[in-house]
Amino acid sequence: MQNHFIPLHPTIWAKYTPRYKDVKQNCYIYMKLLEKIWWEENSSIKGITKIENNKKDTICYVEVFRYDQN
Repeated sequence: MQNHFIPLHPTIWAKYTPRYKDVKQNCYIYMKLLEKIWWEENSSIKGITKIENNKKDTICYVEVFRYDQN
């Protein structure tokens, strides 16, 4: 399944992978909600954090990572 990327911050990006072809839009909506939750709960990012939708049928796997050009 294809990976999709969305910026959470200029140097912090999230990669999300839908489990099924028809959930790309749902993943995007989920990511936008995650964006708010992320900044409320994480003042700093250490390494890679994997986040999954906690519903019984997980439709979106998410990795948040730091992208530094240096």
